[in-house]
Amino acid sequence: MKLCSFPLRLPKPQRLSVRSGLLMTILFLTVLLTAATTVELQLLWLGLLMCVAIVLQWHDEPRIRETLPRVVKQQLQLATDDGLQNVHQQMITELIRVGECSDPLFRGLADEQLQRAVHNLQTLGRLTVEYDSTEAWRVAYEQLLRSPGLYQYRSVSHVETQNYWQDGPARQSTLLNMELQQSGMVIIERIVIVASHLWPKDADVPEEPLHSWIDEQARAGIQIRLVRERDLADERELVNDFGIYGSRAVGLQRVDAAGRTSQFRLSFNFEDVCRAERCWQQLLLHTSRHRAGTGLQRV
Repeated sequence: MKLCSFPLRLPKPQRLSVRSGLLMTILFLTVLLTAATTVELQLLWLGLLMCVAIVLQWHDEPRIRETLPRVVKQQLQLATDDGLQNVHQQMITELIRVGECSDPLFRGLADEQLQRAVHNLQTLGRLTVEYDSTEAWRVAYEQLLRSPGLYQYRSVSHVETQNYWQDGPARQSTLLNMELQQSGMVIIERIVIVASHLWPKDADVPEEPLHSWIDEQARAGIQIRLVRERDLADERELVNDFGIYGSRAVGLQRVDAAGRTSQFRLSFNFEDVCRAERCWQQLLLHTSRHRAGTGLQRV
């Protein structure tokens, strides 16, 4: 039985030599780029790298020829951003140091950390920032609300405990909302989805201290709308806890059993913002307007 219809040919010595020499040249030039501190030197390296790509087209190196254009494009993009270029250089320097250690235990531990770093970079690449502590995300929250050009903030609060937004950092955020609304800097609207055990069917308003938290915001001019969670039983996908910052970003919050923020994800991806806006519009169909000092008004 014939297994192969073409003759096997070993690479000629001179072709192997050319290949090795070109690869060494690329490695040498890469080191030069990493050490370069000026855009001029980086562009010089890119020019030389393109010359190497042209030379490789005269030899049978398809894999390298396919890779080089992508590398050149990436380096050109980074060269126009000083901040990212500096981070890139630091990362290369530290990765080389990691690679110089041959201890298998260290390399295994380092690999775990590097995989986490890759995951974090992939998250950032999706234009998303994640926070695991309340204090950390509250800082970003205030920066975003006070950022130039932001005039509207729409929030959906899913309340399952009386302690929702009752701790110190959360209280500061509530005061910030009222301050921005009263100053006219930001128009704030909030939909509150209330769990059944916090808003009995025969009660006009939710239980305390939730009702007081809602009412003080309404007195400050924030438009508050309420809906019982049971009324969304057929549309559970609408039950979320998020905030829409103009058309710039959307934040998704997760709270623990004590009503404190356990995770906050802030996305600047426009598609995520659009999805949140569609959810907001659907929720409006189920809500009632809260009137400060009184109760509910169906609108």
